[in-house]
Formats: sequence, C-alpha cells, structure tokens
Amino acid sequence: MSSDSEDAEQRPTDSVLEQALRDAVYSAYKAGNLEELTVNKARSVAEKQLKIQDGFFKHDSTWKEKSKQIISNTVVSVSAYAVRHVNSRA
Repeated sequence: MSSDSEDAEQRPTDSVLEQALRDAVYSAYKAGNLEELTVNKARSVAEKQLKIQDGFFKHDSTWKEKSKQIISNTVVSVSAYAVRHVNSRA
C-alpha cells in the first residue's frame, strides 16, 4: 500500500488538476453536452484525461470541495460568457 506522500508525488500538480477540471467544463460546453456540466461528470472526465485514479476528486479530502468549487465557478463563468455573447449579437 502506498503512503500519502507517495500518492502526492505520483499525481499531477494542483495547477494541472485545476486546469483539467476547467477543461472538462469547457469541452462539455463547446460540444453542447450540457448534461455533462455536472460536478461528478466533470470530475470523471478530468480523472480520465489525467489518467489518475477513478474517484480521486470525490474521495480526496482536500480535492472533494476544491474540485466542486472549481467546476461550479467555471460553469458560472462559461454561462455568463455565453449570455454576454448571445446578447451582444442581438
């Protein structure tokens, strides 16, 4: 069994983890897959992209809330951008 310090050494940096979560939201939005804009689905997409353990974001005590916040903030930002973009064309 590996220790927490070994796990930390094997996983991507915090900035890479954060960007993967944002990218999962952007990809779902760009593809028109609005049903993919959920916390759990975005986490799963990011975990697959990074080839890290399934459930990492959900089960890691630090990343559980942090990932939820990053995904939620990104969804709000993407939605606000879409509204501004649509309104600017009207």
